Amino acid sequence: MDSIKKVNKKVLESSSKENKNPVHGVDEERWKVYHAFVEILAAKSDIEIKKILNEFTENDFMAMPIVLDLVSYKKNDLLKWLYEKNMPLTYQEWDGGNALHVACGAGGSLECVKFLIENNIQNDINKESTKFGDTPLTLALSYGHRDIVDYFSKKFAVDSVSLRHLYVIIDRVIANRDRS
Repeated sequence: MDSIKKVNKKVLESSSKENKNPVHGVDEERWKVYHAFVEILAAKSDIEIKKILNEFTENDFMAMPIVLDLVSYKKNDLLKWLYEKNMPLTYQEWDGGNALHVACGAGGSLECVKFLIENNIQNDINKESTKFGDTPLTLALSYGHRDIVDYFSKKFAVDSVSLRHLYVIIDRVIANRDRS
């Protein structure tokens, strides 16, 4: 029993030295940078935001929702800048949601949708999230983003949705109405 305690103590000491956060295996210091990024995202200029973005590694972009935040705040110029720097913009949430889902959701950004699709970053308009079954297409329909739906219609020859997806759209519309 004492040997197990010694081993556990060594493991705890080494993991605290590494400062690992249980979320995606990213250390605490990296998460502090991420939280600083989120704090300034709405209030600061792109130049100031770039300074913090430069502190992130490729691994950070794969493990943290940095891209989703940029899409949510419609920071399309910063997304393009990161793309030119070859940073991965393919982060995916635990439920399968990604930047295309966010771009088609409540805020809706046709410019961002086009950027993601035309640069082949994320282009599956029928990719379902496991939490609610939303797809980028059902989100665009649910939130009334006709410009995005028209783009999907032309780009992917979409002219209908399945009954199952119709139920997802109805559920989303009701949930949004109830929140207002």
